[in-house]
Amino acid sequence: MGFCGEYLKMLRMKKGFTLRSLSDEISLSFTYLCDIENNKKTAPNDVALLQISRVLNLNEEEQIILFDIAANSKSLKDNAVSENCPSATCESIIWSTISVIDCSVSDESERERAS
Repeated sequence: MGFCGEYLKMLRMKKGFTLRSLSDEISLSFTYLCDIENNKKTAPNDVALLQISRVLNLNEEEQIILFDIAANSKSLKDNAVSENCPSATCESIIWSTISVIDCSVSDESERERAS
């Protein structure tokens, strides 16, 4: 199973980077980065994710989601999830990650209002 590169691709394009320009800025080859975005490779290590976050100037929420997707994709790989439908699996990882973050933000807002 791949990394669920749809989210990374969306961030890269949103921030105005081509695949080539991003690969030139970080220590990953163009081919490897392309494979990540196309879900052919597993998530990059934390150092590479930090480099990507820095170069793309990700805000805290975007960075948390990126790292959570990476962790979830590694977890799914470890649990031998089927590779027959990677896009559906990736979409569920992204939405479940965003849902958890939204709940955390809502809980913090409620606590602030209660104080």
